Amino acid sequence: MSFNDFKRNVILSDIPQFDISFEGILDHEPTFNCLKDFLIESKSTELNSCLEKITEFRKMKSENKKTIIAIEIYDKFIKERSNNEINLPAEQKLKIKQIVNLLNNKTVENKTIESNKTIENNEEQQQQQQLTIGQINNLMKQTFDELESTILIMIKESKFKTFLESDIFKKFIQTQKLYVLTEIGTPKIDSTFNYIHSLTNLNSDFFTINDFKFLKNKMLDNSKEEWDIVSQSKNHKCYLSTKTWDFGTSVGLQIFKFEVEFPYTVQQVMNTLCELEYRYEYDGELKRTDIVKLIDKEIHNSEENIPQNSLALASAVTSEMYKIIWPIADREFVGPNSAIYDPNSNSHIIGMKTMEPKPYLPEAKKGVIRGNALGGWLFQPINNNNNNNETTSSGTRYIQLFYMDFKGKLPKAIIKKSIIARSKRFYKLGMKYLEKNEKRGFICNDDAGLFWCLKQNGSVAL
Repeated sequence: MSFNDFKRNVILSDIPQFDISFEGILDHEPTFNCLKDFLIESKSTELNSCLEKITEFRKMKSENKKTIIAIEIYDKFIKERSNNEINLPAEQKLKIKQIVNLLNNKTVENKTIESNKTIENNEEQQQQQQLTIGQINNLMKQTFDELESTILIMIKESKFKTFLESDIFKKFIQTQKLYVLTEIGTPKIDSTFNYIHSLTNLNSDFFTINDFKFLKNKMLDNSKEEWDIVSQSKNHKCYLSTKTWDFGTSVGLQIFKFEVEFPYTVQQVMNTLCELEYRYEYDGELKRTDIVKLIDKEIHNSEENIPQNSLALASAVTSEMYKIIWPIADREFVGPNSAIYDPNSNSHIIGMKTMEPKPYLPEAKKGVIRGNALGGWLFQPINNNNNNNETTSSGTRYIQLFYMDFKGKLPKAIIKKSIIARSKRFYKLGMKYLEKNEKRGFICNDDAGLFWCLKQNGSVAL
């Protein structure tokens, strides 16, 4: 199953990506039961047993049975020098003891009444005594609520961290579905799961900071756990993700990316590769790009409870038409593009993704299939130190990442072969158009709204 399919089982590497809360575990019965098992194994049985007895006390309807359990809780867990005595504050112990003494006294009084049933008034007296016991049990319930809270705080402070690190928890959580982690915790700020939601749904017509965090993470991480190298030479490296991903209606596809280095500045490379005139040539199948709508940057309002990372960045909704060799139908990709500068990695990042239909979008032309796509370009200066210990740029590191579902019956093997071939020839193609653009002063006449987005969004620290 795909990495972001929340119906798959949890794997160990998922756990550190979530902040698991003690309160979340209390509300999730299977995980709470696992915590109880841990308490037993760690020889903290008195805490677990006391909680179970308090739960049993609450469930009882009979006041007499409640009284028996209340006295049992006191004798086993509260009374001084009992085998399972819990280390509680002295005031709390005294309060419980006083209420239990009341229950003991009323129990004796009831027994005396029952042994001297000679007149009808005794029945009325017994009802009054039972009502009094009920009132005392209500007081006992409030006291046990406080006791339960104290025990849970003790567990949280002294046992919870150890529990999350224990083999018992790790073995248990791997039997659960991924969505369970969202029920007992929340994704960490820099977790993949925190910023994948909008990309997964493909329901927005703009980019967010979270979207760019995902793209940056995938473009700059070359770890063996995440990527396999499928092609490389002195001028390029092409990677295929080790995991599969779901985006919108596209299920179980891998992400491709390739990396090349050009001996030109970032601005020169950006002005060349973003120029539509050149894109139509080096992209081959790309035949048309139209701007459908420009989305303004959403200004953060501190009074509104909207996470900053989820606000709209300036985006250009475009339609890109790809001409495919007959008899395969042409493909169209419709969705927002955007651009930012990330000072943390000293990179300019361009993002592209498709979106679900909106009322303002034109209908797909007859015989054209709309595909799903997610991708990005990253431009990063290659810095060197000269003899004077000054940092100078010797070129640009360019990374292109894409997840493409052409839909229809286009075989995946053909797509993979085409992408690998593209990565192999991209350095040569890039150099061709860089040299060509150099002759006219590295201008960019038509960038399909990308530089407008970059100017609106500016610097965004990811």
